[in-house]
Amino acid sequence: MDLFAAIMFGLVAAIVVVLVALGLWYPGSGAAQVGWRTPREHSERESARDAEDLEQMLEAANARRRARGEQELTVDGLVQEETEAALEADRRARAAQRAQAQAQAAQRRA
Repeated sequence: MDLFAAIMFGLVAAIVVVLVALGLWYPGSGAAQVGWRTPREHSERESARDAEDLEQMLEAANARRRARGEQELTVDGLVQEETEAALEADRRARAAQRAQAQAQAAQRRA
């Protein structure tokens, strides 16, 4: 084997050995080094942000309600209002579908 090829092969082998040794014996994980989080950590942070957002939104809504002289909302009250709004929207959508079906049936009869 040529001397140059032997030196290049030795350098590449040394680099591979060093990288493998770093991977095996370096404390911590590679994911921690690049800032990756586990799915659990990600969901915990996301739920904490969501809770903080809900608190801020509720506080802002309560400030507006206090200014208008209305009763303040709680989380349960907010959930109830949203549920009622969703049910009302669903009821309106079903009524619109019924009206559309009746109009189509009337057109077919005519």
